[in-house]
Amino acid sequence: MKRPNRVPKSLNYMASQFVHKIMQLLDIEDMDSLLSESYVRRFTVLNAAEVSGLTYLQRLKLLQFKDRFPEHTKLIRNNTKQLCNLFELPANAAKLVEFLFVMNGFLTLQDFLFDIDCRASCYDFEPLICELCDIERDEAREALLILQKFGIVEKAVLSSATNLMIPDVFTLVMLHQPLKERHQLIENAIIESPIAVYDIESFTNVNWQLSESFLTKATLSGHEGINLLLYGEPGTGKTEFARALAFAAGRRLLEVPAINIRNGSVVADDPERSANRQRVQYLQFLQNFMDESDDTILLVDECESLFYQADGDYTKDLLLRLLEHNKVPCIWITNHEYLLEDSMIRRFNLVQQMSPPDKNTLLELTQKAFKGLAVSEKFRQQLINTKHLTPAMLSNAAYVAKMIEVKKTGAESVIQEVIENTLKASNLLDSKPMYQFETQFEPELLNLKQSPEVVAQITSAIERKMPVRVLLVGPAGTGKTAFAHYLSQQYQRELVRITCSDVLSKYVGESEQKIAQIFREAKANRQMLLLDEVDSLLSSRAQSTMLHERQMVNELLVQIECFDQPLFAATNFETSLDTAVLRRFDFKLECGYLEFVQARALLKQVLGITSLNKEEEKQLQTLKYLTPGDFAIAARRKKYSVTNLSTQSAIAILAEENARKQPKRTIGFN
Repeated sequence: MKRPNRVPKSLNYMASQFVHKIMQLLDIEDMDSLLSESYVRRFTVLNAAEVSGLTYLQRLKLLQFKDRFPEHTKLIRNNTKQLCNLFELPANAAKLVEFLFVMNGFLTLQDFLFDIDCRASCYDFEPLICELCDIERDEAREALLILQKFGIVEKAVLSSATNLMIPDVFTLVMLHQPLKERHQLIENAIIESPIAVYDIESFTNVNWQLSESFLTKATLSGHEGINLLLYGEPGTGKTEFARALAFAAGRRLLEVPAINIRNGSVVADDPERSANRQRVQYLQFLQNFMDESDDTILLVDECESLFYQADGDYTKDLLLRLLEHNKVPCIWITNHEYLLEDSMIRRFNLVQQMSPPDKNTLLELTQKAFKGLAVSEKFRQQLINTKHLTPAMLSNAAYVAKMIEVKKTGAESVIQEVIENTLKASNLLDSKPMYQFETQFEPELLNLKQSPEVVAQITSAIERKMPVRVLLVGPAGTGKTAFAHYLSQQYQRELVRITCSDVLSKYVGESEQKIAQIFREAKANRQMLLLDEVDSLLSSRAQSTMLHERQMVNELLVQIECFDQPLFAATNFETSLDTAVLRRFDFKLECGYLEFVQARALLKQVLGITSLNKEEEKQLQTLKYLTPGDFAIAARRKKYSVTNLSTQSAIAILAEENARKQPKRTIGFN
């Protein structure tokens, strides 16, 4: 795709002057084809007939023409001198700065230089540019280092044309308006954060007095390295609190998103470049152009990826310098503080957790958010009992109701639907199915290979609220999951059952975040965890070819080891587990197939009978691969039967299930 010239005519004169001198300084083969008719037409704005058939010297002479836009040329040269003054560049740097901005504003000059690069791959541009701009190498390098510090050039080297690129945000200011102050260069790249909806006193889920006092006094001190970290669950109001905090401190808040600056404005991320690298550059960019006297605070939301992906496109040292030497105070926000290394967290002056707001706070927030909607007090009281409700959801639901202009019961209905849909889409709606026992669970009907003393130790640990970790292994249906639920009921502990679907994500890194979130919530709520079908989560890393799969297993192993509540894990495929799994568990209970006595007792329980005849017992005794799960099938079949399920029918069902688990016979001789 052809790139359009941003300034098609007004830079022709300056660009042509540079090209004319470059041709005189160059010493490469095929000079004639380099200065092609196409280039001459683009530099001189002549038509094909005026250029066709001319010799190299005649084409070169055409580059010496009268300036048709002298006022624009004067503007650019005045701006380059002013930029040199504002950034204290070496005295002879004006021509170099002029060349850089003309080249970045006039794409034909860029193409011409890239052509030279292609024709002479080992060509060193530095002596050429220095001679072109009449500047010594040391002075040129000093000037470029200063420009690089402020993000005006990406690399402080002149060895290649590709190193000479300048972001459009600077180029367009330099080429179009008189430069007076440094801040003019970034006017189009500043993103003002919206005004806070709530005042700072509304945030009772954080120590706002401490935050306000620190930020107000620290910003007045003029010290470097002022940083505040806010962390907590999504939707707890961290971003809104940051806006209220900045307002309370009397500062304007600028956001530092993942951005790309194109044509002088902030636009969507550039897919060809790292979004985090862009963001770090933008943060440097603002820090370098501002200082403590600007009455500004920077907001870096969702900052965890900047730290987690460091040492890729940028170094950890760079982030550490940004934390320790930033002139403009920063508020950093994350939902995933565990992705920040301790060495990073220690660099923050103040770290504040935003916990989920209590019901009284939510009630106050509903009064402010629903102002003008005429919702009832009863509705607000009921609404605040919604699990996982956050200030962000309240604000959004109120916004929707106000936009469609409904009030009273109409507004209540809309608010309820918006919040429920948000929770449902976020997998937070409290509608998770409860585990159901198809048959009454009796611990003596669980065929454990371990001694009763081992089970007694486990139950004692749960009773004393100790962080016992139990791995339950064995064939499907042997009662592994049921046993964990039974223990939770016996000791009145809430048990959260985690399956593969609760954890796995199609996005790289999100599975680890979900795992950490699950363990964090369980720890905060003192819940027991059951990792069901754990082989799907803790499969062997040695057999995995995908880095993200190994990372997920690593994260889960670490969380298991650090969890301070009782934890159970169940699997039908023990051999598929990672070798590091077994040593993470204090106990391993092996659940086997039922003994005859257990099977007989379960059959009586399912059918509601008191005894079996000798033939029935004989038939049942031949079934060696029965589990409580098989009897659950018989119990369900009994419910579906029009007439009572006979003992023979029940045994037939069990025999069918038993046959499915018979070892497969191999063909051939033993």
